[in-house]
Amino acid sequence: MGVYAHQLTRIEIEEIEASCPDIILLAGGTDGGNRDTIIHNAHMLAEAKCGETVIIAGNKSAAEEVKDILVRAGKDAIITKNVLPELNKLNVEPARETIRNTFLEKIVEAKGLKRAESYIQGVLMPTPAAVLEAGKLLSKGTEGEPGWGDLIIVDIGGATTDIHSMSDGFPTKSGVTYKGIPEPFAKRTVEGDLGMRVSARSLLESVSIGKLASQSGVTELAIASYIEWVRQNIDYLPETEEQWKIETAMARAATELAVERHSGTLETMWTPMGAVYVQHGKDLTSTPCVIGTGGVIVNHAKPGDILLGVSDKSDQTTILKPKNPKLMLDKDYILGAAGLLAEVNPKAALGLLKKQLVEI
Repeated sequence: MGVYAHQLTRIEIEEIEASCPDIILLAGGTDGGNRDTIIHNAHMLAEAKCGETVIIAGNKSAAEEVKDILVRAGKDAIITKNVLPELNKLNVEPARETIRNTFLEKIVEAKGLKRAESYIQGVLMPTPAAVLEAGKLLSKGTEGEPGWGDLIIVDIGGATTDIHSMSDGFPTKSGVTYKGIPEPFAKRTVEGDLGMRVSARSLLESVSIGKLASQSGVTELAIASYIEWVRQNIDYLPETEEQWKIETAMARAATELAVERHSGTLETMWTPMGAVYVQHGKDLTSTPCVIGTGGVIVNHAKPGDILLGVSDKSDQTTILKPKNPKLMLDKDYILGAAGLLAEVNPKAALGLLKKQLVEI
């Protein structure tokens, strides 16, 4: 819902209160490093009217003090391992696991999943986490069964468009210098303004109605009317050819922008010795495989028309999107289920994935 860097300000606390997140992840400082910023932010969050659950994943030397500050303010504070224990070394898995467990314990308890847990032997996780696990398994494989290597998963929903990449993302061209902290092999980004129903209006604002009209061949008035209708009627499915054209343009635009945000960038910097090239984020240009899932992709007559938004066949090199990937379809919504199955039987889950995912 939001990302804030350095010391929080009063205005930023007001923004957090307005969005009222269920969980706040508080990080800052390497282990034994800077303490001031995370402690300052703990005091600021302690005053916030929202955000009752705070997961602390920062400098371990300050973690207990941070927890005390939050607990005294009535917050539920949970300490996990630092996401950045050393410079240039990420350790995100403990924080992911803590977020997952907190989500299951606090957020979904009211929906009856605690009772469901007893029926399915405790294998529960949010669907995006399950899809990420399936992607990691499919990419890396299991002992005795190779995976597919680097890949990207595009998951378009009514509220968000999620992009998962399984790749180290290091520079693929000579003469390029990587800048910043290396990103995790399994990376997920969630674009809350790019959705087909709940977030349809923000999708329109993000990509412009002119672009949707150009891609669909439908008038701007018809697009605006349809998007407002589906935003208010989130269970509606397209019926006419014109509506399918609008849906296709919306989904392709969401894919294009979400992958663009997820991918790394290449910056040209000038020095006395001439131009040098600096990479930020992941280089995904050579990613060989892209898998599409989500209602609009799975139920589309030509899902490849949507997934064309993934690749960049132009000569521009500033955004490091895939150039010519093979397009695959999760035709039976198997990714989430396989991610759950991987918890108890990775080999069976991998076989299921390889069998059910089909090339477009």
